[in-house]
Amino acid sequence: MPLVGDGPGPALPGHLEGAVSFISQTQDLRHAFDLMLRRLASEDLAPLGFRCSGHTLSRDRGDHVQHFQFQGSQGNQPDAACAWYLNCGIDLPGIPMSLRRRVAAAHPSWWGWAPHILWASRAEGLVPQLPDRWVIDHATDLDAMRSRLAEVLPAASHALDQRSRQLRRELWLFRLMAPLGRMLGPARDRT
Repeated sequence: MPLVGDGPGPALPGHLEGAVSFISQTQDLRHAFDLMLRRLASEDLAPLGFRCSGHTLSRDRGDHVQHFQFQGSQGNQPDAACAWYLNCGIDLPGIPMSLRRRVAAAHPSWWGWAPHILWASRAEGLVPQLPDRWVIDHATDLDAMRSRLAEVLPAASHALDQRSRQLRRELWLFRLMAPLGRMLGPARDRT
């Protein structure tokens, strides 16, 4: 049985070989995905505190806000298989934009897709058994995919909770060390 995603990880339910088409041959796959995402958000994840805006699900955890963005591949076409990626990000409310810019310059690997996202990763970076790319076509069982995502997102949320605690410690050290760095000036060869 082919995978829903074609990246590393175990076979996931949702793409059935030789199955009767679950999506009408004339139905735009992106539209079908949008409908599945709305159902996932309203029926499965809203009770857990997730809110949906476009292709982004957010969850306020008190000291941080988690964001899960479904990013479509640039090569997607309405009448062909569609690929998408699941980005996960953290926002720490109350962090001034000036500090965010300094942190972003010091830690380019913390990649964020929007200015309010302080740290981000692909979902497979948080939940390693996930595929790095998810694919839907006319044979994809979107209900099975929705069920899998309803399991995946809480697991990724838990990983973001842990990363948020690490991020706060790193920011605390960054704030502590920044004045020291300014006092010492640029690094010089002292040999």
